[in-house]
Order: sequence, then structure tokens, then C-alpha cells
Amino acid sequence: MFTLTYSETILFFNSRSELIVVVFDCNDLPVKYTGGTYYTYVEVELFPYHSMATNKPRTKYARSSLEPIFFDELRFKMTKTEMRDQKMYLHVCDYNQMSTRDLIGSYYVDLSVVNFGKKPVEFKGQLQWIEGVTVITLI
Repeated sequence: MFTLTYSETILFFNSRSELIVVVFDCNDLPVKYTGGTYYTYVEVELFPYHSMATNKPRTKYARSSLEPIFFDELRFKMTKTEMRDQKMYLHVCDYNQMSTRDLIGSYYVDLSVVNFGKKPVEFKGQLQWIEGVTVITLI
């Protein structure tokens, strides 16, 4: 049995209206592709901020590693009010010869309950399978 773990730090600069997500690493990832080289990455999805976007920000690729280290910083321009309405999903995926986005697991953070102060807020947790984000359109 394996445990998928993940760590990241998020902070918000009110003076710059900027949300910063720093993705550190993942541990004990399962093997999803055995036919050759694979590349692991983390895709960050803010909902509803990215609800209509086809390309979401992501980390650099980590080559053929079940314990990838990223230390990548992703920045999002938004006000504190906009940020409080966001749900953040971090999807750990791999890119291989068969698929460009093979989902390994996801991590969820509700930004409305995060207490942003002067220090970064660090998250560590287990990845889960998240079916997806449902978009409801009111007419």
C-alpha cells in the first residue's frame, strides 16, 4: 500500500493583489506508466478563476520520478475579494507516450477558510481522487 503525499505553500500579497502558490514535492506516487519515460507535473486550477481556461498553470516536469521535487512558484493576479471566492485544486499528473494528462491524484484547498497573514501558509496532505469540478450555468 502506498500513501500519496503532497506539500505546498500559499501566500497572498495584498499590496500587489497577488496569490503565490509554491509547489514543493510529492512522495510515494504510484507507477502509472511502465512503457518508458514519464514526466510528472502539478497543475493548479482555481475555480471559478480558470472555469473557462483550457490551459492551466503547472509546474515544470520531473522526469521519471515517483518522488518528484518541484520548488516551483506559480503566481495569480487577483484581489483579496476575488481570492476568497476561489477553490484551489492541485492535480498531480504525468505526461507519457500514451497520454499528455494522466491524473494521479488531486489536493483541494478552499481559499475562503485560509487565514492569510504575513507568513506563508503551508499545506501537507494526502492526494485524493477528485471526479472534477461541476459548472452550473444559470440562464
